[in-house]
Amino acid sequence: VIHDSMGIRREAGKQAEVINEWSRILSDIHREGQFTPENLKTMLGHSFSQVLGGTILGLIVGLLITNSISGL
Repeated sequence: VIHDSMGIRREAGKQAEVINEWSRILSDIHREGQFTPENLKTMLGHSFSQVLGGTILGLIVGLLITNSISGL
């Protein structure tokens, strides 16, 4: 999950940047046509600090739940 949240989504964002650039080029070439580009989102992944915070929060919540169940 950590790998997915940072790596794979970042790569999809890079692809979106390339597609957006192609879209701008096509709209410049075909100005009289009915081509209207729609930009794709390029920020799809999480930053390192977001992933680290989520990991730490998940560990803390997991430990709290485990301790509360063990105490029953």
